[in-house]
Amino acid sequence: EGARLFEEIVASPAYYVPRAEKAILSEYAAEISGAVGRGLGLLELGSGASSKVRILLDQLESLRCYVPVEISEAQLLEAAEEIRRDYRHLPVFPIVDDFT
Repeated sequence: EGARLFEEIVASPAYYVPRAEKAILSEYAAEISGAVGRGLGLLELGSGASSKVRILLDQLESLRCYVPVEISEAQLLEAAEEIRRDYRHLPVFPIVDDFT
């Protein structure tokens, strides 16, 4: 329930942070990809629905794996399955944890 409520909050026009993050990632994804190199894993703390990370996943084609970390197990597992479906070449290792 908390994860669903949070997704509603971040979708609100008044909450600009996710839109700003997406804009920054979109603008710099190619540059980030060039700087990261090849064959690395991507760890995302507080992955939520794993929507913003897709901008990077589209650029980082040589990733060895994606490791989303999220406190909401249901949301994490659903998002991990969607990433697996959409990025079939990419191993996904979800971790349920509170990293605070």
